[in-house]
Amino acid sequence: MKKIVIYILLIPIIFLSGCSLKATNNRSTPPLSSTKSNVDNQSKDEVNRLNDKVDVSKNEQASLQSAGQPALTQNISNDIKIEAPLDGTEFNVGDSLNIKIHIDNFEKLETFMISFGGDTIFEKPSSPDSEYRFIINGEYIENQYIVVAGNFRDGARGFRSTDNKVIKVNPVGEIMDFNIRPELIMMEKGKIERPDYEAIFPTAIASIGATNLFKVSIKDPSLLSYDEKTNSFTALNYGITAVNISYRGIMKYVFFEIPELKTPPTD
Repeated sequence: MKKIVIYILLIPIIFLSGCSLKATNNRSTPPLSSTKSNVDNQSKDEVNRLNDKVDVSKNEQASLQSAGQPALTQNISNDIKIEAPLDGTEFNVGDSLNIKIHIDNFEKLETFMISFGGDTIFEKPSSPDSEYRFIINGEYIENQYIVVAGNFRDGARGFRSTDNKVIKVNPVGEIMDFNIRPELIMMEKGKIERPDYEAIFPTAIASIGATNLFKVSIKDPSLLSYDEKTNSFTALNYGITAVNISYRGIMKYVFFEIPELKTPPTD
């Protein structure tokens, strides 16, 4: 599965889900700048692993020390919270998604981002309570993620706060087809892979997020296991096996090969 990680100052973010957007602070509606990114849908476990990663910029450390200041320490806090929507809220393509954010220690906030789909806003809000409006398009469906993050500074102490919510996006219209890419997946034993799942509708081609609508049958389950929560596969043993995957009444096959890597003999 492809992953795109963008570092903005001290904030590593994985961008998730899909939309076009407008943003509001203090319930006014000034347009905010956004950055478009092509991204893959990620499981909640991956978002949690992202939140566990905390790195202090080496360049910033060197700059602080050269200026005779103590090195910046980096900590995790819960100062940023997504107050709405709640986890598991369902939306249809075309709906308006209103995201409400509350920030504690607002006066110490240095950098900020909010991301939903390929759209990301980096402009700092003007008050501790802010609201952002996204219009959900049909490019990303099923489970999709809202991610917010901020960097704070209190003297030589730096801390980072992140929050995320998962919502369910229902497509509009009857599915015409769906694809799995690649059709042949090469894996190392013990590795985990999530194919790219893509659904075709009359008005959109959509990337499919995590869903329980996949029905999966592995021909040789001794070689491969399937995770229903993330729609990913784990290579258990060496060999080749076929996997039958159906989604919304359409069935496809994908093949997994786990080659045994032999070490050449040494003289």
